[in-house]
Amino acid sequence: MRRIVESAAAHGRQRNEVGMMHAQPGDHLIVEGRTDTTPRREGIIVEVHGDDGAPPYLVRWDDGHEGVLFPGPDAHIRSRP
Repeated sequence: MRRIVESAAAHGRQRNEVGMMHAQPGDHLIVEGRTDTTPRREGIIVEVHGDDGAPPYLVRWDDGHEGVLFPGPDAHIRSRP
């Protein structure tokens, strides 16, 4: 588990010491495509429903639709500027 946390930190992902994702409203959520034919998805976190920034998140995707999401290992957070 420690290796995952270090790797996530090295790539700018926001995770706490046990590997849980941490975000706040206004942060960007990026979900990488799992295959070369699956496009990358990007959205803005509108609401954080978990404790201390943990998932699930209400995300407004670039195409305009919104949905509640528990991000998987192919997702990372980019903090708002």
